[in-house]
Amino acid sequence: MNPSGSGSATVFVMVVDCVDFDGSFPRTAVKSLFQALERIQDNSKRAKKLPKLVLVATKVDLLPSQVSPARLDRWVKNRARSGGAPKLNGVYMVSSKKDLGVRNLLSFVKDLAGPRGNVWVIGAQNAGKSTLINAFAKKQGAKVTKLTEAPIPGTTLGILRIAGVLPAKTKMFDTPGLLHPYLMSMRLNRDEQKMVEIRKELRPRTYRIKVGQAIQIGGLTRLDLVEASVETIYVIVWASANVSLHMGKIENADEVSRNHVGIRLQGCH
Repeated sequence: MNPSGSGSATVFVMVVDCVDFDGSFPRTAVKSLFQALERIQDNSKRAKKLPKLVLVATKVDLLPSQVSPARLDRWVKNRARSGGAPKLNGVYMVSSKKDLGVRNLLSFVKDLAGPRGNVWVIGAQNAGKSTLINAFAKKQGAKVTKLTEAPIPGTTLGILRIAGVLPAKTKMFDTPGLLHPYLMSMRLNRDEQKMVEIRKELRPRTYRIKVGQAIQIGGLTRLDLVEASVETIYVIVWASANVSLHMGKIENADEVSRNHVGIRLQGCH
């Protein structure tokens, strides 16, 4: 995809976490941006300088190795459209930790913004914004000392001007992580957030359960199979390896929770 920014442009780099795409996709921000773009498009003079939108799916190294890049690209674009994203100028899959796709993304953003553009990095809390910007800085040999990478909501407290990543007259800004209060992770304490954060490649844990059985997913949630049209069903759980699982009878599930949540079954308690 060839960038079209030859003079100066406003570019939004929207960062989304691959392993929690729907949870980290900033729907409210996208809706506001889409409405603003529609208003600009109604004005023919201003429409020539429409902001550009680049979607960056981070942490691809944490996805199962059998997921092909082409399949992931199609899936990300479909989910973005479902989330209400306006026309995208580019879609990139990257791993800031493993340095996958970072150089190509940075080059694209530079060309898209032009020599005097503004680049705004937006995304939900813990989607990987700071890690991505630090990866940009590393590519350019720049030092970005104010950005913190941690599984703690609210790390970036204000808008930060990032120097040294883009050409001198092109500005880059890191913005506070967008809060999604409907997420369960927002109700966890710091230790629990670290526990559920996915740090290694996701691996499926498969269970074959019958009616009357339950699967405890840490102390976070419980799946009860109350009725089914078949004798057994297969359940695949994708979660951090630090989240312990337990399968047993529904009738014993409450007792298991009382005895083991916070000890063997980590999570909310």
